[in-house]
Amino acid sequence: MKINKKLLSIVAISGIALPLLSPATANAAATLTVNGVTTSIEENSPFESVDEPYQSSYSDFSNGQEVKTVLPADADYVPNTAKIQKYLEGYINEFRHINGLSAVNWDQDSSINSFINKRIGQLDTVTAKNLSHDSYKKDKNKPQVSENIVCASDGINSDQETAYYLFAEWYSEIDPNEADRGHLYNMLQESDSGSLRVSYTTDGYIYAVGQNGSSHHISYQNIKKMPTHTFIYK
Repeated sequence: MKINKKLLSIVAISGIALPLLSPATANAAATLTVNGVTTSIEENSPFESVDEPYQSSYSDFSNGQEVKTVLPADADYVPNTAKIQKYLEGYINEFRHINGLSAVNWDQDSSINSFINKRIGQLDTVTAKNLSHDSYKKDKNKPQVSENIVCASDGINSDQETAYYLFAEWYSEIDPNEADRGHLYNMLQESDSGSLRVSYTTDGYIYAVGQNGSSHHISYQNIKKMPTHTFIYK
């Protein structure tokens, strides 16, 4: 099984880099929790093998419900950024729906669409540690949008799970102990116009950049949580 080795999340000009993770092996019914993701391996299968069923469960800050997605295990999984983008768009809209907001109409605003394509051109030319909002902040011709960036060193088992892993990094700011909730609020903007892209940095990290409105009216106390999302591989 693939677990991403480093994840970087950026909002405003701040960044968080998690430590390098080492490979692991699990016995029957063993579990491993990495960055809030609990993974279990059944029937004594090696952690990096796909010979037996395994699953990843994103249960931090759950509303008590669970969504299960069953997918074929693929030891040779290669991320497809276009598909990851579509799944990530869907997870953001699921979060918005739970909170009574309309779905984002992705790529329907020409000014946002044009600007995010410009940003991709800028971000594709840097390494993961150099991803930042600097060019976004300095651009005096940008539309009225907020911006989220998140980065992971590799795909995680499937395009669906890779997308949810990226979403979960932004969503984790629902933690009551979190000091900065910029990513969280940016996903809950009042505007239903926005754009999202998934691409690669020069050192091969998968990153996502999302842009939509610049005004939210939902208070932290009223934000409704996501269900647990579990990905089962057979």
